[in-house]
Amino acid sequence: MAAKEYGYEWVAVYSAGEPEWRKEGLPLWGNEPSGVADVAPVELPVVPPGKLPRSISAADFRKLVTETPNEVVVLDVRSAGEYSAGHLPGAINLPDDQFHANYDELVKKVPANKRVVIHCVTGIRAEGVYHALATRGKYENPHGVQFLNATMSIEPDGSFTVQ
Repeated sequence: MAAKEYGYEWVAVYSAGEPEWRKEGLPLWGNEPSGVADVAPVELPVVPPGKLPRSISAADFRKLVTETPNEVVVLDVRSAGEYSAGHLPGAINLPDDQFHANYDELVKKVPANKRVVIHCVTGIRAEGVYHALATRGKYENPHGVQFLNATMSIEPDGSFTVQ
């Protein structure tokens, strides 16, 4: 965990995930005692007719990248180590932590001339990058951006399973 590498001692992963955390009314960012004020959630725009939904299903992702790979850019937001251990052919690696920290520079590396699908291992990091693209500005893609909200594993040869 990156937080432990930065010296944080009380680090845990909530195994039920963000939806359950949110359902319990727990904060998603900052808190008053930490000195970081909570921020109001940003409502993502409603998808207009004819546009892509925020996430892509596992079946649609599998079909898209295997049957029409030239019609999509795959953005892999896993760490460089995860990427080097196995990645989809042609995928662009922009690790999510670097992307968020250097947004103004790295958003320029996300193609705007094709459909883009963002993935990680479970969908959490991919959704975070999707959210940044949708809300932070400086990126407009008329062809659409989606994230894969599913568990995915990739072999060294580029073959993959997604559930």
